[in-house]
Amino acid sequence: MPPPHYVKQRALRKAASQYHLKRLVETGTFLGDMLAAMRDDFESLTSIELSEELHERATKRFAGDPKITLLLGDSSERIKEVAASIEEPAMFWLDAHYSGSWHEDFEETAGSDRPNPIYAELEAVFASPYKHVVFIDDARLFNGEEGWPQLAEVLSFIEEREPDRSLIVSEDCIRVFPV
Repeated sequence: MPPPHYVKQRALRKAASQYHLKRLVETGTFLGDMLAAMRDDFESLTSIELSEELHERATKRFAGDPKITLLLGDSSERIKEVAASIEEPAMFWLDAHYSGSWHEDFEETAGSDRPNPIYAELEAVFASPYKHVVFIDDARLFNGEEGWPQLAEVLSFIEEREPDRSLIVSEDCIRVFPV
């Protein structure tokens, strides 16, 4: 079982404070719970959602909040423009993956026919001249099944591209920090 959501929120807050980060970029808005939890901790929050239904729900939930920008589309593409527009180190919460239909309020998340976007998302983040802090959610699911790469493969991918980073797997998150 993954840790409760507040444990992950606490980890993001701690890293944001430690690295003096003012901007959060999230992939996979889902119901918007991470945005809602983090809105007081960041000056600017951007989230990318593939599902039109979930994007619309988040648009209604955060209507009128000038700190939150919601983007509809494939995170493996949209994150490129977001990362390229950032002019200082930021926090990236990468959580855009197919989650199935386990929630009672909607049929299912988008992306069942797509590969996990993690490699494209990481490429976009690492293309930036800034050393962003990256949290990748659901580390337990990187098991090589149902479109998920193996955890060891993701860690190797990060280490090869960013050898000067600290890399930790803790509380169901892969964490990438500047050294």
